[in-house]
Amino acid sequence: MADSHWVAHERDVYRSLLDLGHEAEPERYIRESLDLVVDAIGARIGYLGMLDDDEASWWAAHGCDEGELQALRGRISSGIVQEALRTATLVVTASAALDERFADRPSVRTQAIEAVVCAPIGGSTPVAVLYVQGKRVPGPFTQAEVQLVERLARNLGP
Repeated sequence: MADSHWVAHERDVYRSLLDLGHEAEPERYIRESLDLVVDAIGARIGYLGMLDDDEASWWAAHGCDEGELQALRGRISSGIVQEALRTATLVVTASAALDERFADRPSVRTQAIEAVVCAPIGGSTPVAVLYVQGKRVPGPFTQAEVQLVERLARNLGP
């Protein structure tokens, strides 16, 4: 996407997120924010998981219902999620399958996971992650797309 098109696109995304800020139901706000960002960056998978004792106690996924959620959780890399939580930093990889940090992980090998952005939510002690995986158009996430994910994660945190 050309820079001027991205700027207009990004503006529209932020306007939509601001409009969502009036949503009274937090769960709906989170789900719709996730959908908006996943669509905006052209990701195939979007997942947000809140943690309680290292287990996901609440989660939302882009474009799937409760029944499909378990299958989707099997398609994402728990190793990448764990890295983002352990380091409390953004994890970005153009191809998890080729990234030495994750290439040996069973989920990465089995699912042939490519581009991923995983942003911790909650500062130095993350309470959740925002995870996007795969592009609808093959290739890595752009820096602007990564920043959009990171900003949303920062604004979803306590």
